Amino acid sequence: MLPEYPGDYRWRDPNVNGTVVTLGAWHRVEWYSQLSTGTLKWWLDGVLQGSHTDVRNSFNFDMFQFSPTWGGNAGARKRETDHYWFDHVHISSR
Repeated sequence: MLPEYPGDYRWRDPNVNGTVVTLGAWHRVEWYSQLSTGTLKWWLDGVLQGSHTDVRNSFNFDMFQFSPTWGGNAGARKRETDHYWFDHVHISSR
């Protein structure tokens, strides 16, 4: 998980479970963040994957994005076309 908060661009690896994602199947992703306590948690199909307490951000929430990008700048070539479908997204904030 890569929350891109200003000044905090660190990967948060799954530290509770590392569920393998089944390709070609629907999955439910849930994300919880409470910046006053530094809490960040996420679930995949109802199973807690990561729980971190070191997230810092002093800015108001202003964007959420699924970004299923592949690769980097290593010269590797993509050999097939991938598709990502999203049924719906629900976001709430206090």
